[in-house]
Amino acid sequence: MKKNFLPLIFLMFCFPLFGNEITGKSMKCELEEKVNINDIHSLRGYPFYFFFNNLNSVKSYFIQEGEIKFHNLEYEEIKFNIYEIRPVGSINKNNLTMTHTKHGRLYDCGFLHSEKVIKEELRRLVILGKGQ
Repeated sequence: MKKNFLPLIFLMFCFPLFGNEITGKSMKCELEEKVNINDIHSLRGYPFYFFFNNLNSVKSYFIQEGEIKFHNLEYEEIKFNIYEIRPVGSINKNNLTMTHTKHGRLYDCGFLHSEKVIKEELRRLVILGKGQ
């Protein structure tokens, strides 16, 4: 019986992604389904990446002219586990989806291990020529 609890305890301490706080977490949001072959992630051609700095500030990462950049945006919890990131959209932490403000598209989201993972994924996208 003790053997069954050991892995659970290990996961709780190694992966802080399951806490009630969103602060300090990294997130990636991709389109639920392909709209067409040239639009596999979003209007910009790759997923949305966010890092929640503190209780009201989030970094929204993007690629511009081959460089990785971010905007510091404000966010707030508008309902329990529903976060509005102005002007991007709203994230539902319960079902891990984002609804884009401008186009109403639904994105599947997932937590990433760290902000470093965001930068690594974006570097790979720059190498592939995405977001030019």
